[in-house]
Amino acid sequence: SLQKILAGCRSLLYLNASRCGLSDASLRVLSRHCPNLQHLSLAGCTAFTSRGLRHLSTGNGCHKVTYLDVSGCTQLTTEGTWAIGKACPLLCSLILDDVTSLDDDSLRALLTELHHLKHVSVLGCAGVSDGSLKFLIKQSAKHLVSFGVEGNGLLTDSFSRSLARAANLRHLCLRACPRLTDNSLRALSQCRHLVSLDLTDCLRVSDVGVRYIVEGGAGPRLQSIDLTNCVRVSDVTLQRLAQTCHQLRRAAFRYCET
Repeated sequence: SLQKILAGCRSLLYLNASRCGLSDASLRVLSRHCPNLQHLSLAGCTAFTSRGLRHLSTGNGCHKVTYLDVSGCTQLTTEGTWAIGKACPLLCSLILDDVTSLDDDSLRALLTELHHLKHVSVLGCAGVSDGSLKFLIKQSAKHLVSFGVEGNGLLTDSFSRSLARAANLRHLCLRACPRLTDNSLRALSQCRHLVSLDLTDCLRVSDVGVRYIVEGGAGPRLQSIDLTNCVRVSDVTLQRLAQTCHQLRRAAFRYCET
């Protein structure tokens, strides 16, 4: 069984247990016998509870984990996310995609102990708003390299102004965030190291907003841009991209009909 394997592998550095029905008992064994673990994926595992996550911070613990994927773990609660932050203070990569139970309180509880995050993804987490994501920026602005959010109707331009403080940001996904406007892109034009930008289904973004990015510091570095279904984007943007973004390798303009 998985528990027996874990008990005998004290040198384990990488564990992908995605969708395998990992239990609280398995997490307890993991904490006791795998103190050197650095990469842990629990994606799609819905059998464990907050009690199991608390095990990660007890005994030898899993305090060296730098990558954690809990995508689709919809049972996560505020208590559980707090336990993750307590157990894994060195986290650099955090994947929370499709954790539909995630809200501002649970995200704040998780982030309180985390100050080294470089890669964060909250795709499909519709319950988090400006407040908790601004807290993320406050905690990790100088380290953040990639950030992704999708299907969030709560985020506003106010969040984008905070995100602009992430001076080392290189990869940004803001898919299907309908409240974001050209003012967001005006703020994000300060992120001079951007190489990829995904604005799919950001219906309020127009040529004006894309111009801020293209003519800002990131324009010459931009390698990928996705403007799928940005219906206010026209040929003017394509011309600007051709004139300025000479490193561009990937571009998508599906359903841009104007």
